[in-house]
Amino acid sequence: MFNRTTQLKSKHPCSVCTKRKVKCDRMVPCGNCRKRGQDSECIKSSKLIASSSSKEYLPDLLLFWQNYEYWVTNIGLYKMKTRDLTRISTTLSTDFEECNFWMNYLGKDQSFQLMNFAMENLGVLYFGSIGDISELYLRVEQYWDRRRDDTSSVDSQYWDALIWSVFTMCIYYMPVQKLSDIFSPYPLYEHFGTGKELSWDDGLQLAMFKNFTRCTLLQLKKCDFMAHPDIRFIQTYLILATTIFPCEEPLLANSLLTQCIHTFKNFHIDDFRPLLNDDPVESIAKVTLGRIFYRLCGCDYIQSGPRKPIELHTEVSSLLQHAAYLQDLPTVDIYREENSIEVLYWKIMSLDRDLDQYLNKTFKPPLKTLEAIRRELDIFQYKVDSLEEDSRSNNTRFEKFIATFQISTVSWKLFKMYLIYYDSPDSLPKIIHYSKIIISLIVKNFQEKSEFFNKHPMVLPTVTRVVSFMSFYQIFIESNAIQELLVDFTELIANLPLIFGLKLDKLGYLIDRFTKLKQLWEKVRLLDSGDSFHHPVFKILQNDVKIIELKNSEMFSLIKGLGSLVPLNRLRGESLLEEDDEESKESTKFRDIVEGFQSEYNITNILT
Repeated sequence: MFNRTTQLKSKHPCSVCTKRKVKCDRMVPCGNCRKRGQDSECIKSSKLIASSSSKEYLPDLLLFWQNYEYWVTNIGLYKMKTRDLTRISTTLSTDFEECNFWMNYLGKDQSFQLMNFAMENLGVLYFGSIGDISELYLRVEQYWDRRRDDTSSVDSQYWDALIWSVFTMCIYYMPVQKLSDIFSPYPLYEHFGTGKELSWDDGLQLAMFKNFTRCTLLQLKKCDFMAHPDIRFIQTYLILATTIFPCEEPLLANSLLTQCIHTFKNFHIDDFRPLLNDDPVESIAKVTLGRIFYRLCGCDYIQSGPRKPIELHTEVSSLLQHAAYLQDLPTVDIYREENSIEVLYWKIMSLDRDLDQYLNKTFKPPLKTLEAIRRELDIFQYKVDSLEEDSRSNNTRFEKFIATFQISTVSWKLFKMYLIYYDSPDSLPKIIHYSKIIISLIVKNFQEKSEFFNKHPMVLPTVTRVVSFMSFYQIFIESNAIQELLVDFTELIANLPLIFGLKLDKLGYLIDRFTKLKQLWEKVRLLDSGDSFHHPVFKILQNDVKIIELKNSEMFSLIKGLGSLVPLNRLRGESLLEEDDEESKESTKFRDIVEGFQSEYNITNILT
């Protein structure tokens, strides 16, 4: 496809014919220049026009990116899962049998080693979700007593689900070397029946994580959580959400999250405001409920999308509504310490929400809104810098990493908005600056032997957003600084934890696809100085959005045999060109290029 030579046509005469004041056939090179042997001069002038055209249309392309980022790199890659209604379902007995293997594989001593790892390294991920942390050791001991006596109740099964969510989180974050010190691979060799000896690696860790997740969900099924709702159901989900579970199983995660919201509402748990007549126990309970609420809002926002219409986080108003008020009160210390780390994380995340709300919108953010977010980020950066960090404690270092990474991510998005909507002179350098900070934060974890921090579920989506935008920008505008960044990101992605699974592979595919689009952009030149801009690359990118959007809204009929209500050819992008401009319809070669690329590099390959 890329070897074919395409003679393009311009809407305007070439500069050579214009100077000679002769009629031009507007081909590149034109007939007059070919006869006079001035092909190179004609093509050179055409390239100059094409180059300026890139910059001329860059603002429109960047505005289009907001839509592309929403549908492709946000919804398509992380919040959609292909529904396979033809798959062979597992029976409940098979589910029990598989989970029994893993529950027997985990011994008592090993369970306490996992709990020790959670206490020493992962406290920031779940301490806020549980009232009394020290109680967990007692609950683990009681779990083994129940296993021995073969007795259980709904109450005990909720505790089983909660402690298994902690075990699952540990399996996800624990370094492979430490896992190999705790667990023997030989029972797994026989269980998987691979025909070869197994050794501990990232692939085996991922398989173990998925099966521990399955065991946790089985414990919840045993609780009959819809008939017997309990706060521990929410706590269990919040701990699972500290892993890639919501990205791996977005539909299931949305269903569980919806039930969490219903549980929260049904028991009026969202009413955690302290009152003067609260007794000490009630006060402590309300503090815990407040932390759970903000963690739940965070999960709810991260999972928000067109397939999750029920939302909780929208009940918390924007922080910017209060920012101006605080600025007018000199006696108020705007740098005051947050009530909890959960509140701090949510406030930073709410600024992310204030920016991302414009991704799929036709209106732009007011400049004063961006300036207010910039001020708030400065305040939060001051607070995070003030957080005490014990170099010997992974808990405090992990806590600070999450907050710093959040601020860097929101700052990057902020200056991306400045570039797209206001073309501020310092916006691109700032984007590059915060991209480097994001890279340095991840690399620092490798250097300090804390690479398991990089398994946090916010890391891969952030890297995806940044590297995708840089790859998109580099298609149209050459930048040495961005090219160097892309090289750094390529190396970084190659070293990210393999426990991210298929999502890591899909990101690699998306980056390679941008590279192919750049090659196509350089191969095919369409000249245009009018009101419209036509190029196969732009058409392919537009079709990407349409295909993902159609796939997301795909409805399966409840009547057996009718299948999808969205025609299959539209999901493949075959008929999307027919809806658009006349220029595209007139060019058979244009159509061949677009459909050929879409066939070879299908955007639906990013879906899982």
